[in-house]
Amino acid sequence: MDIVHSHASKNTNDGINMFDGTDSQYFHSGARGNHWMWDSRCFNYGEGLAARMRWAAVGGPRWIARGGKGSTGVRG
Repeated sequence: MDIVHSHASKNTNDGINMFDGTDSQYFHSGARGNHWMWDSRCFNYGEGLAARMRWAAVGGPRWIARGGKGSTGVRG
């Protein structure tokens, strides 16, 4: 399985694109939110929701495995 931290599927049927009916809940809105080369959506880590989702998926399990010690690897 590949984990790509900067973009995700544009699929609205089984993905999180337009999850709340907008194009900006997890992603940049408009053209900035579309990765033309991969035909995917680009996460907006400037918004707290996307950053927390990334931490929960990647940073959190590593931090927990270390017994809650050390850096979480997440800034902000």
